Amino acid sequence: DGAAPFLSAFEMSELTPVAGSVEVLAKARHSATAQELPYILRNKNHFYVADIPFSFMHEADRYLIFADVLFDVLGEEPQHKEKPAVFRFEDIHSRIPVNEIVDMVEAAKTEGIPFNVALIPMYTDPNIGPESPPERQSLPIHLDPSFRQMHAYFQASRGAYVWHGVTHQYLHGRNPHSAQSGDDFEFWDALENAPVPLDSQRFVLSRLEDGWWSINQAGVDVKIWEVPHYQASVRDYLIFARVFSWNIGRVIYFSHRASGVPEHDERILFQTRHPDGKKLRERAFRNLLTEVYSGPQGQFYPYETYGDIYGQRVLPENLGNIQAYTNTHVTSPRTVDDILRDARRNRVLRDTWASFFLHPSLTGLPINDGLGVYAGDRHEISRLLRGIKSFGYKFVDLQEFIWDKESITPPVTKWEFR
Repeated sequence: DGAAPFLSAFEMSELTPVAGSVEVLAKARHSATAQELPYILRNKNHFYVADIPFSFMHEADRYLIFADVLFDVLGEEPQHKEKPAVFRFEDIHSRIPVNEIVDMVEAAKTEGIPFNVALIPMYTDPNIGPESPPERQSLPIHLDPSFRQMHAYFQASRGAYVWHGVTHQYLHGRNPHSAQSGDDFEFWDALENAPVPLDSQRFVLSRLEDGWWSINQAGVDVKIWEVPHYQASVRDYLIFARVFSWNIGRVIYFSHRASGVPEHDERILFQTRHPDGKKLRERAFRNLLTEVYSGPQGQFYPYETYGDIYGQRVLPENLGNIQAYTNTHVTSPRTVDDILRDARRNRVLRDTWASFFLHPSLTGLPINDGLGVYAGDRHEISRLLRGIKSFGYKFVDLQEFIWDKESITPPVTKWEFR
């Protein structure tokens, strides 16, 4: 009947329909007593939700029911005839073992699907001493001879790029893990749970200019941005929203107020390669000021959005990733079966995606955080890709997808969000 499935509730109000025109859109079932209660009610253009759906949200949460009901609240129609799927290789830089990347690419090629490479353009490891060769300490992709071959391999294999930070780490100290690219936060102080000490317009734009130089020199075409570990300050997100046409991933939101926020201007997008782009970007954000009133709150979307509170167009990542083993960064393991179960359940949602990311090391042995019974074992990765396809999702080339959406501009607003 189109109603959302039953769900397990945390704490919620008990709602009782009192009028004949009230429609119960979703029910909650008590996990211990099996008691059923209305979760979302509708009376014409009035909607009632029995709790705060943004609390404790996860990949299989009742928040997704709320996200689906927004179509009714806003009077919007679904856009997709087929449910999109996205497969992303995460944290790819010049020091990732080539065999791991090849294993992941071949798994995608075998299933006939496009894939996306989350590229860190400037590898850095400040732990390596000064006596080591410079290329061991830092290696941008445009100076890496092997990357040219890998780039051609990606292009021939239906691979597209996502720009995943600049170094994906912060200066020379641990933030909080190893200080090595791919491990640490770049735009957020993970030890203090606050913006990095150097956070400013100049700091952010300077790093992005460095990364863009390496990307250009390497001949890489990229339009989509991904924040390292999805964490940044309000200032950073406001900048990202205007220098990149799309962001992919999960976004951190704050109660905040901002002034001096520039309008969207194609000339300051990195991808337009405007000859005065650097100067225009510096000028655009010189009066940007932010006031933050709360700590960070994460949110993800099961579908693409065309203008969040920062002005970003956001491509979803709604299924997480495989983390078979806990470590210093991962506290909740997640398996292939977890992702498949959530993708199957989500088919009842309108316009939902099956968007997830994997690290190439998964094709290795468990001792190296892999899933294989031998080095290069692609069995579990292939099982995941086949399962997603069997549910009716269609893997999309993100570059082609956003090409069709370039004319849709996020709203220009002076934000005050409390």
